[in-house]
Amino acid sequence: MATFRYTKRAEQELLNVLAYTEERWGKAQSQRYLDQLAAALLLLATHKRLGRNYSKDHPTWRRFEHVSHIIVYSPTVDGIRVHRLVHKGQLFDRAIR
Repeated sequence: MATFRYTKRAEQELLNVLAYTEERWGKAQSQRYLDQLAAALLLLATHKRLGRNYSKDHPTWRRFEHVSHIIVYSPTVDGIRVHRLVHKGQLFDRAIR
């Protein structure tokens, strides 16, 4: 089965998203968003090339838009590694550095 793993930075970004969502819209919505995100990540882990190329600076990195966030990831032997989870409202190029 395909798997996904987070970098430490992406894991912290996920925790921030979940904390914000829970504070703003409640625990149930936070859990729904986490479940939706996990489903998207499993889809990407299974279909690694589904996302678009990210940049020339990171030729193996890809990006995929999911609800309010952009998932930046790279394919691995058994799935994907999630490098960043950036809100669409952020200046993406500046946020990703």
